[in-house]
Amino acid sequence: SGYVGMSAADRLDPSSARAVANELAPRPAGRPDNEPDARAITMGIVGHREPLLNVGDNIVLRIAPARTGYLYCYYQDAGGTVTQIYPNPQQAAPAVQGKTALLVPDVGQADSFLIQAAKRGAEQAWCASTQQPLVGKVPEALTEAKLSPLKDYADIGAVRQALEGSGLVVASQALAWQVNGAPASEAKGKGS
Repeated sequence: SGYVGMSAADRLDPSSARAVANELAPRPAGRPDNEPDARAITMGIVGHREPLLNVGDNIVLRIAPARTGYLYCYYQDAGGTVTQIYPNPQQAAPAVQGKTALLVPDVGQADSFLIQAAKRGAEQAWCASTQQPLVGKVPEALTEAKLSPLKDYADIGAVRQALEGSGLVVASQALAWQVNGAPASEAKGKGS
């Protein structure tokens, strides 16, 4: 009556069964500890662990939204010029698969554009994810995907304010880096 485990005497031993039962606990509800936040967007610069680049370095962003949706990314160079970099003429569809990284620009395409650190200073990129396309819901310049400067936006902060003001942004992430000095090839040549 009440025996749960087998003892050496071939009898069930209820004390060992109670000890194991007391150690087991139901897993708390929610996502596993290693599951990314559904509102997260992971960003990094391919080939650079530190947020430090040199003039002349190419910039390729690795962007991975945690959930499927529509992605919009903007780049501000050291001169302060803001450009929409995703979607773009080579990567025209704003719809992206969650938990899947994409490269901007897509260096795997033969006709891809380049982003290059052209002068010293602070640069940054900002991406926003939505559950529906933004075309027709925010100023047209923010969704045209022409790879041309956004003349009406002084900085990424203004772009962010316009997009978040729509109430449609479910996730966003910024990535900042510093561009230093002359290109590595020039620095080597000066020392020779």
